[in-house]
Amino acid sequence: MEKDEATKGVATSQFWHGIRAARVLDAECIVGCNPLVAPSSFPVAIRCWGTLEGWGHQWAAPPSRVVYNLLAQSPEEQRQLCRPLAADGIWWALTRESTLDREVKSVLQQRGCVVTVFKRGTPAAATKGSWRTATLKATKSREAWTLWASSGAAASAPRLSDLKRRLDHIRLTKDGVIPLDLACPISPGGGPRPGRGCLQARRNYGRH
Repeated sequence: MEKDEATKGVATSQFWHGIRAARVLDAECIVGCNPLVAPSSFPVAIRCWGTLEGWGHQWAAPPSRVVYNLLAQSPEEQRQLCRPLAADGIWWALTRESTLDREVKSVLQQRGCVVTVFKRGTPAAATKGSWRTATLKATKSREAWTLWASSGAAASAPRLSDLKRRLDHIRLTKDGVIPLDLACPISPGGGPRPGRGCLQARRNYGRH
C-alpha cells in the first residue's frame, strides 16, 4: 500500500468525493481500490471482481455503473478488471501512462474516449502512510491522470463537454478535507453528525 502511495498512485478520498458529489460520475461502484483506502463516497467498493474484497457487495444484481481505478494495478490485474467493459455499458476508468497496460489502453480507446486529463501536480494523491495514520493531507500527483468514459457514459459531444466542465471545477486542497455529507453511504447518513470518537476509532484501527 505504501509503495503505491510513494509513487503518488493513490487518489485521495477528497478527489473521489469531489467527482461523485458534483454528479460527474453517477456510479454505483468503484473497482480497483485497496479496501484500506477505498473512497466511502461510493455505495460499493471492491478490489476485484474475483474476491469481492471490500464492502457493499450484497447486491441483488451486479452494479451497472462502475468506475475502474487502474492507477496502481498491475498489467494482469488491469486486464482482469477490464474484461467486462463494453462500449454501450456505463463505466469510467482512471489511469496513468506509466502503469497503463497497452492491451487495456487499446480496449479503452476502442470502447470509450478520454473525458479529461488531470495534469501533473494536481493535489489529488494521498500522502504516504495516510491509511495507517488516518490523515487526510493530499500531495501533488507525480504524473498526469487520465479519466476515460465509455461510449454509453459520454454518448454525445454536449454530454462529454459537460463532464469535462464539471471535472474542471472540482475543489481539491492540500488538507484533503471532505465536507460533512450526511448522505454518505457508509457514514451515519441521515443520523447524528459523527463525533470526535469516530475519527479517533479510525486512527486507532490504523495503528494495529
